[in-house]
Amino acid sequence: MFPSRGGSRSAALVGPSSSLSLRRIEYNIRINSVLFSAKVHQVGEVKKVGESSVCTLRVHQNYAKKKDEQGNVTEWGTEWVNVECWNRAAEAAQRLEKKEEVIIEGRLAYSEWKSKDGGNRSELKIKASFIHRTKSQPAAAAIDQPPSGVPF
Repeated sequence: MFPSRGGSRSAALVGPSSSLSLRRIEYNIRINSVLFSAKVHQVGEVKKVGESSVCTLRVHQNYAKKKDEQGNVTEWGTEWVNVECWNRAAEAAQRLEKKEEVIIEGRLAYSEWKSKDGGNRSELKIKASFIHRTKSQPAAAAIDQPPSGVPF
């Protein structure tokens, strides 16, 4: 139903009529959007890259890995994620503290490289557009904020 890369995609939809009818639509939409709640583990230094600034955060999110028959959590797992913040968000991210709860809005970014020992390395990270503190004031301003008057 959803090919992995390129070309147009199709999906079957159920129509509003009383009997179930299927119709195909063609679309070329690629959505890359992330909304992730986590706790800050480490905040990197803000570095200058040309005229821009960048800051990398390391965040984690705990989840219930196993539950017993009564529904009580018996084992926890942790997801670790690197978050890349640019410009105003980078400056604001530097003010975050360890163990602070945040909500991160952004997109996924994948990169590959060769390590010093010649091995292949890869990373999937979040490029943050916004970072919100879940308590008190917002931590970061927008990157690529839409102009005022845009309805979405």
